[in-house]
Amino acid sequence: MTERWWAPRREGEATADYLARVLDELGADELAEQARACHFDDYRCPPDVDDGANIHRLVAAIEKWAMLPKHVYDPLADRWGDLRAGAVIDAAKTGEFDGTWEEARAWAESPEGGAMFDELGRES
Repeated sequence: MTERWWAPRREGEATADYLARVLDELGADELAEQARACHFDDYRCPPDVDDGANIHRLVAAIEKWAMLPKHVYDPLADRWGDLRAGAVIDAAKTGEFDGTWEEARAWAESPEGGAMFDELGRES
């Protein structure tokens, strides 16, 4: 397992922004744009994208990205990119890009979160 090579989450940094920053640094520009659009976010994923498996989709997308040739004339750079991608995948699997407590609370207090709690018959 490769150690984290990116700067840690900044204070108050939203999960989607943090993930997008890491994906930008990785060089996965299209995935970074998807992260900015909250496609992998626990609480703000657009309904037409959200399937309840957002981190699994993120891992699959990074794995697919890592398989693409990025440095046709530099196989060592491809290997380094694969290692860096592997570190992001490992971090995603261990919760690094899960929503924060603050994000969970904001969602619970939102109309969408309130409606979900009402539907489940629980108090927020």
